[in-house]
Amino acid sequence: MRTAVRLTGRKNIPVRSVDVRLIEGQPQKVMFSIRQSFNFNGIHRSSTLKLRFFENKGFESVNLGILDDLLASNGVERALDSRFSRPSCQLRVVQSEGSEKGLLLGSTPNWTLDSDSKDHSQSQNTGILYFAVGHEDPLSWRLELRENDYPTIYVDESIPNAKAWAKGDPVFTSLVLPVVIRNILEAILQSTDPPEWMVDWRNWVHQIGIHDDPPVNEDREERIRWIEKVVVRFAQNHKIHRNLVTSLRED
Repeated sequence: MRTAVRLTGRKNIPVRSVDVRLIEGQPQKVMFSIRQSFNFNGIHRSSTLKLRFFENKGFESVNLGILDDLLASNGVERALDSRFSRPSCQLRVVQSEGSEKGLLLGSTPNWTLDSDSKDHSQSQNTGILYFAVGHEDPLSWRLELRENDYPTIYVDESIPNAKAWAKGDPVFTSLVLPVVIRNILEAILQSTDPPEWMVDWRNWVHQIGIHDDPPVNEDREERIRWIEKVVVRFAQNHKIHRNLVTSLRED
């Protein structure tokens, strides 16, 4: 198997070549190991590997060490200065010696790293809409749309058991999810080259019982009518109004 090389000479390293996990604690840590060493063939063993994390306005670069040491180890663990929930992540390999020190030799595409633990199945992300915890105060929640990953709802960290609450609370489901769906579908209708996650959302619209073609080339009024039709069908299928009223009466 060969690894692609860009015209600039920078090697394109597949994400599957490495294993990266976020470990909860004080501080939060990242565990890194190389899965497929052959994807680093041709890169000088003295090169430095770095992980870059992006989330909201936060950024952190983590020095993992020298390629030769990482290839010989079972993995390394590094403490993080920041705390991340669902960061965009990228591995970069840079020249560590000589006149071209710092030159980018290879990198992975950006991918999203989820901090969910396998021991917390109720909070794990599945499906086409993800949930994460972040610092959103003075807001309680925020929707983030990324180019190459499913939309994520960030719930403020001060809310107890925030992710599970957002997924199951009737008030959140009734008042927030319709707004989220409207925003996501509006972005989809405005996209001229939809990424894979948008295709999955279009399939979801079909699955809930809306078989009309999305009005991609129609005016705004047509788009609004179609989006509202989808939201109403979602509400009907999940009985979100009835569940809200029942919950409020029980309280």
